[in-house]
Amino acid sequence: MSTRLPTHADVVVVGAGPAGACAARVAAEAGRSVALLDRQAATEIGRKICGNAVSLDALAAMSQYIDEPGGAEIAASVDGGDLYLPGADGALSIEKPGVILNRVVFGQRLLADALSAGVGLFDRCTCIGWADRSRATLLARFEDGEECEIAGRVVVDASGYAATLTRQGGTGKDVQLERGDVGIGYRQIVPIATPLPRANMARIHLMPSGVREGYGWLFPMGERLVNVGVGGIVSSVSHDLRDVFRRFVKGFADVPILEPLSAGSGMVPLRGPLPSNIGDSFITVGDAGCQTNPLHGGGIASAVVGGAVAGRTAAEAIAADDTSARGLWAYNVWYMRGIGAHHAGHDCFRRIFYTLGSDDALSLAIEAVRAGVTLRTLTSRDSRPSLGGLTHAAGHALRRPGLLRMLMRANRIVRAVQRLYDDYPESPDRLESWMGQLEYQRVALARLVGRQ
Repeated sequence: MSTRLPTHADVVVVGAGPAGACAARVAAEAGRSVALLDRQAATEIGRKICGNAVSLDALAAMSQYIDEPGGAEIAASVDGGDLYLPGADGALSIEKPGVILNRVVFGQRLLADALSAGVGLFDRCTCIGWADRSRATLLARFEDGEECEIAGRVVVDASGYAATLTRQGGTGKDVQLERGDVGIGYRQIVPIATPLPRANMARIHLMPSGVREGYGWLFPMGERLVNVGVGGIVSSVSHDLRDVFRRFVKGFADVPILEPLSAGSGMVPLRGPLPSNIGDSFITVGDAGCQTNPLHGGGIASAVVGGAVAGRTAAEAIAADDTSARGLWAYNVWYMRGIGAHHAGHDCFRRIFYTLGSDDALSLAIEAVRAGVTLRTLTSRDSRPSLGGLTHAAGHALRRPGLLRMLMRANRIVRAVQRLYDDYPESPDRLESWMGQLEYQRVALARLVGRQ
């Protein structure tokens, strides 16, 4: 690909993953000049440490913005999953159809779509940071050490967990993640000697040994290949994650695992939405914008959808000759009142669930899954988690008045948080007030679960 970086473009996108590729393509299709930068070689774009699972609901959402994945992009289809809980006998089967993506093939296709739309790709090119934030100019370095500056009328940060521009004041807000807001995972793609006994079902093990807040997984990727890994909140991982992984796979007596084809670790933000995804001449998307689901770390669908809408928003703001935060604010309203509200509810749910003692958490999870409540919470992109339903499902089984009272109070807070996202301000003028109200509810939830 080209190594001659232009001095400016209408839209500059940093990162060619699903969010960046979709943002770049949509902006180019609207007639804008687009420069897409990525630190990897073009042929490596699409590789990421990930479970690669996408539900059919998420596929439907993605297909509004891209051609639905098919053919070699689909490694396997699943009818649902077997959920294993610590201390429970056997597994709880969940009916939830979906697919396991081949991320490299999928990522290469999204990149090809962007290039076909006229996007200029500059691979092996790392964004170092802002050269001049006030002029939306960033500094990039090619693999051979050459440094260049490029300015955009709108800059889109899709650089993943690194969030280079977002963390350097892209939105005008301080974006620093605490250990409790960061997920870490270790994954292998592994051949197996014999087919899986239930090749149409994924496996999820909640809170495996060594990971207090997280889960392990085994996802089929064809007849003789699996995606297996463990992940959790950084602050809850008590051992080297590779040791946790080795203990985890030893538990698969019915799955003869061979030498891995690939292995690696990665990090992902696991927190509620940023208060704003927007700054003057700036939009942050995907992992860079903390747009992954904070409960389970899934982010493929929100990256595709959020990236495409960011590209459209950038093109429209340029056409209107207003790329200020106010001119780009429509993206914030769209995101916060939809995906953001959903993720905010899941963030509350995560903090409540993992605060419970092991017995309470186990009992609650079993009763909720049996009632279908946790299924909706964990898998539906559009539904919003309701602790009211969870309390109703578990009430008769738990017989623990103190826990039930806590859940009822927590549910009121969750609903208040979601109402705030429904009322996300139409312009930047009300943002500070809105953030104050949100912080009040977050403090209330922290105090409530802190008493458990």
